[in-house]
Amino acid sequence: MYEEVIQQIKKGDLEPLDKIYLEHKSDFIGFAHAQFPQIGTESIEDAYQDTIIDVYKNIAADRLTSIEYSFRTYIFHIGKTKLIKLADRQKKFEHTELTVVEEHVAYEATSDHNWQEVQKALSFVMANASDSCKQILKLFYFQKKSMSEIALALGYSNADTVKAKKNRCINQLSDKAAGMFNNQF
Repeated sequence: MYEEVIQQIKKGDLEPLDKIYLEHKSDFIGFAHAQFPQIGTESIEDAYQDTIIDVYKNIAADRLTSIEYSFRTYIFHIGKTKLIKLADRQKKFEHTELTVVEEHVAYEATSDHNWQEVQKALSFVMANASDSCKQILKLFYFQKKSMSEIALALGYSNADTVKAKKNRCINQLSDKAAGMFNNQF
């Protein structure tokens, strides 16, 4: 049964993938909220969307040619892995955010050496971000535009596409910043 669906998707018929996406979305979101209450709905939806993209890529690359159990099980396995990584990243980010605040307080109290290093790292990361990432981040964080407004302004198909792109940008920038801090300190 699933092999036929996989073959349809591989041949370019994305209707079965759309059905799979819609069929399992609410169950996945419910599962994610129960298992990862610290992760927000928007991030869970982004993780689900990325999971479906991974399913498609695995089919297109012949890494998925048959499913032993069900698409639901396969999707939940990939999605759970993404959610675990996201939860770990959020913990790391919260810790980093606290560290930055502590460094800022230390800067206010003593010297500006640490804070200058943080500013230097942020400048480096933004300088190495793609133009599309810079545009999205500036519109979202500095101009307080909604995802729909950003999609319209930058010509993206919809707000979900912008959300996914913004999250990928944040993850890439976070990795670059962590690498810079690890190399310097």
